[in-house]
Parts: sequence; C-alpha cells; structure tokens
Amino acid sequence: MKKYLIGIGIIITFMVSLLAITYHKRSQVFDREYQEQTTEVGQNDSMENAEQETEVKDNMLEDTQNDQMLNLTETPEEDVAERNKEKYGDIVQVIFEQNQEDISSFFEYYPDLWQRWIEFSAFDFTRDGQMEIMCSYVYVETSSTLHYNFVYDMQGNKLFEFVSGGPWYLYKAEDDLHYYIYCDLWFGANTAVDIYEEVSKTESWDVEIKYVEWDTRDGKGINENQQQGYNIYSDFSQEEKDLFMKKNYWEGMLQVFWNKEPYGTAEQVRQYSEIYKSLPEDTVERFAYIDKLENGVIWEAY
Repeated sequence: MKKYLIGIGIIITFMVSLLAITYHKRSQVFDREYQEQTTEVGQNDSMENAEQETEVKDNMLEDTQNDQMLNLTETPEEDVAERNKEKYGDIVQVIFEQNQEDISSFFEYYPDLWQRWIEFSAFDFTRDGQMEIMCSYVYVETSSTLHYNFVYDMQGNKLFEFVSGGPWYLYKAEDDLHYYIYCDLWFGANTAVDIYEEVSKTESWDVEIKYVEWDTRDGKGINENQQQGYNIYSDFSQEEKDLFMKKNYWEGMLQVFWNKEPYGTAEQVRQYSEIYKSLPEDTVERFAYIDKLENGVIWEAY
C-alpha cells in the first residue's frame, strides 16, 4: 500500500511539474507575443508620429514658401512707381520743363486723349551701367502708333532722335555701341510701312535710316508679287530725316514717299535683315507717361 501511495505521489508530482512547465512556456510565448505586439504598436506609433511631424513640417515649409511667393507676386505697383520716381524723377522733370511748350503744342494738335501721349522709358545705350532716358511723343495713326523718340543722358543732354512704331525691336551688336532698330507699321487697308534703322556712336551719336518699305498693294497684288505699289527707299538726306520726325504721318513720312525716288530691292532688304536677326534683342523699360499737362508725370507704365 505504501508503495502504491508513493507511486501515485510521483505521478501527481510529475503531472504538476508538466503543467508548470507548460504554463511557463505558454507564459513565455504570451510575453514574447505581447512584447512583439507592444514593440510593433510602439513602432507604428513612432512612425505615425514621425509622419505627422514630417507632414506638419512640410505644411509649415509649404506655407512659408507660399508666403514668400505671395510677397514676391503681391509687391504693390506703387512701390515700383515710387522706386522709378526716386530713380528718374529729377531727370524726367528736367526733360519735361525743357520741352513743355513742344508737348503742349503736340497735345493741342491731337486733342483726343486716346490718340496721343508722352511716354518715358529707359535703356542703357552707352552700356556703362547708367540708363539713358527716352522721351517719346506717341500718337495713334489709324491702326498703328508712331513713336518720335528723343534720347537724353542723365544730365538732360539730348543725344539723338529716331522714329519707330510700337512695338519696335532693338538689336545690339556685341562689340560696338551699335544698334539695329526695326519696326513694322500698318496704317489701315493697303498701307504697310517697315522701317530699318541703325544707331551707332564713334565720336558722336549717328542715326541712319537704312531702308523703308512702303507697300500699298492689295492682297491679290501681294500674292502675285506685283511690283506696282511696292516701293523701297534708302539713302535719306537730312531734310528727309527731319520729315520723318515731323510727328505727323501725312505731313512728314508720307511726303517723303511721294517725292522720293524708290531705290532698292526686296532681296537687298532681306539680306540686310539677316545681319541683325542673329543678334540679341532687347527692350526698353517704360516707367511713366503724361496725358495732360495739368496732370504732370504719371509714374506707371503706359
């Protein structure tokens, strides 16, 4: 009997040990799974927090960039006008006072505000880093604008003058103070004028009208390349240049066309235009205008 009880005790002890071992292993498995889950949750939380922090930083950076862009794009035009006024105000006032009588006559000749104005612009013709100022008498002839341009240095000395249309194109030679100026004008049906000019300086400034095309052909004549009604002029005298600057197409430029003998061919003009087409094109900086004498100078681009 005693041996029987000892055997049962051994069996019970073995089963208890087995249960303890199984429980311990299950506990280890549970602990490991819990740790893994906890670690995974922690990693997920960390990644989520990192993503949220990155998103916040990105949003802050985007907002900062947007603010910077707004600051750039929302610069008030008044600030630009004030800077131009501070930069060019004194010389523009000198030019205005020197030419006030001439400007008054120009406005009286063209009384309608929509038809004429005075325009001020800047361009570094001398390439010394200091702008020259251009005072342009502008008027609308039928369907084009004619610009009678007078160029001054910053001391108010007139350097040269030339006529152009709007828009007009200025090409500068790379090595010399030499510019090619081209404009195409359209004065209603069957009246087109193309002007080719050169402005250069050696000892003094010189303006040369190289070619002018005056085309009065209709569409049929142009398509058939008829020569009647198509005229090319060159070799302009000083008197003819003065007529070009008369501030009136009918009393100036047209008088030259009616009285001057045509000279030149379309092929000559084409070859000449190839000279400047490969050169860099530049534009002038418009910054102020006058529409009425009593209003004075208005500091904004026209």
